Amino acid sequence: MDLVKEIAAGAAAGMVEYSSCQPIDIVATRCMLREGTERTSMLREVRAIWGAGGLLGMYRGLGPQILAAVPATIGMYVGERQVAKLLRNEDGGLSESAVMVSGLCSGISETTLVCPFEVCKVRLMSASYSSRYRNTFHCFRTILKEEGPWTLYTGYRPMCIRNCIFNSTFFYGVHRLQKDMLPPPKSSSEKLANDVIAGMVMGFIASIPKMPFFVAKTRMQNDPVKYLSVTVTLRRVAREEGFLSLWKGFLPCAIRMSAGSSICLPVFRTLVATFEEW
Repeated sequence: MDLVKEIAAGAAAGMVEYSSCQPIDIVATRCMLREGTERTSMLREVRAIWGAGGLLGMYRGLGPQILAAVPATIGMYVGERQVAKLLRNEDGGLSESAVMVSGLCSGISETTLVCPFEVCKVRLMSASYSSRYRNTFHCFRTILKEEGPWTLYTGYRPMCIRNCIFNSTFFYGVHRLQKDMLPPPKSSSEKLANDVIAGMVMGFIASIPKMPFFVAKTRMQNDPVKYLSVTVTLRRVAREEGFLSLWKGFLPCAIRMSAGSSICLPVFRTLVATFEEW
C-alpha cells in the first residue's frame, strides 16, 4: 500500500514539474542540438522557436513529456525510496554512501522507464524534424514503423549515465544540505521550505557533471546514424566543436533542473506525508 501511495505522489509531482518547465526544456534541447563552433544562447533559441511556432512552439514536445512525467518521477523518486529502504541501518538511518547508492540505482530505473519518451521528445523538439512528425502519437508510430522498436532506446547508455550521475549527486546533496546546513524544520511549512531550497540548489549543482552525457544522449537520439555511440559522440563533439561544447545548453538545463527539482521534491514529499496520514 505504501508503494501505491508513493507512485500516486510521484505521478502528481511529475505532472506538475514537467508541464511547468516545458518552455525552458525545449530551449535546452535546441542548445544541445546546435552543431558547430558558433556560440548559441538562450535568447537566440527562444527567438528561433517563437519565430517558427509562436507560443505553441514553446510547448512542442509536451506530449511525450506529459506521458513521461509519471514513469520519470516514479523511476527517480519512488525508485530512490525503495532502494533506500533496503539499505537502512538497524536504527532506520541511512549512511551517506547508502544515499548515493540509492540515488544511483534510481537513475537506472528512471532511464529504463523513460527512454522511449525521451527519444520522441527530442525528435519533436528538434528543428530538423519540425515538419516530419505531426504529434506525439504520430512520432511514436513513425519511429516504430520506419526505424523499429529498438530505436526508442537509442541513447539509453548515455542517458543512464546522465541520470545515475545526477540522481546520486542530487540525493546526496539534498541529504547533506538538510542534515548539516539548513535549520531543522519545526513545522510542515518549514520542512516544505527546506525541500524547496534543497531541490533548487542541488538541481543546479547536479547538472554540472551530467552535461557531457546529456549532450551525447540528445545528439544520439536526434541523429543515431551520425552519432553511433557514447564515445564516438563525446570525441566528435569535443574535436569538431571544442571541449566546452560538451556543456552546450548548460544554463537552460541547470535552470530547468533547479526549477523542476524545487517543485517536484517538495510536492512529492508533501504528498507522501499526506497519504501516510490517511
